[in-house]
Amino acid sequence: MPSPLASAEPWSLVSAGYTQFTQPFLAQYSEVALESLELATDDVVVDVAAGPGTTSLLMAPHVREVHAIDFSPAMLDQLRQAIARAGFDNVHPKLMNGQQLEYGSEMFDGYISMFGLMFFPDFERGLSEALRVLKPGGKFCFSSWAPAADSELMALLYDTLEHASDTFKRETPDPDSLMFEPAIRRRLEQAGMARIEIESCKRTLPERPNAARDFWLGAVEGSVPLVLMRSKMPAEAWAQVEEKAIAYLASRLRPDLELGSVAWIATARKPS
Repeated sequence: MPSPLASAEPWSLVSAGYTQFTQPFLAQYSEVALESLELATDDVVVDVAAGPGTTSLLMAPHVREVHAIDFSPAMLDQLRQAIARAGFDNVHPKLMNGQQLEYGSEMFDGYISMFGLMFFPDFERGLSEALRVLKPGGKFCFSSWAPAADSELMALLYDTLEHASDTFKRETPDPDSLMFEPAIRRRLEQAGMARIEIESCKRTLPERPNAARDFWLGAVEGSVPLVLMRSKMPAEAWAQVEEKAIAYLASRLRPDLELGSVAWIATARKPS
């Protein structure tokens, strides 16, 4: 069964909260990825699953053009607002499915998908489209989360949900999934990518919440799984989950507790 994160509706539902709470955190990973990708000022790049522009806006001052695509109309609305505020004229948002790119072959110098390609129902098809639209020697980059157990931030959220909800159960990571470096490398090799490099990247929340309630608010409003969980529960039941979650977080959010998450950032080239 496809993940609910593979459809546009949940991302549209969370778009405003994602922009406010999640984008500043994820921008730190985009900065690392762009440094690794080594883009040039004359490059034309496609940003797949661009969301509110977390990566596109960072790229814009350093490349010729960014084609920012997403399948969520609400996310693209957030991006258009950000483009207008920044005054960029080289970022081109477009509603599009990353598994079927509406571009000709060998159009782009670079392809990047930060925490987007990992959710595709057919990851291999997404890779195939990346190779098709890249020029020979073109630059490729995508990111994927490591297992929650490797990340204090995700582990804390999972612990909180298990404590607060009788229905939440964390899944055991599949060793063949994109949470693990060997699986990422194997899939890129099988797709025909060259010069593959995969690095582990850990970043912490840019602004530590002052209170458990603030932490919970940011986690819920900026997270598709939690917004979906809330939307499926009666208001009274959700209020009980929230009360338990905030109380649990209040007992765990010590000043010395690091709030970081680990991601894999993979770069490669299309063979020349």
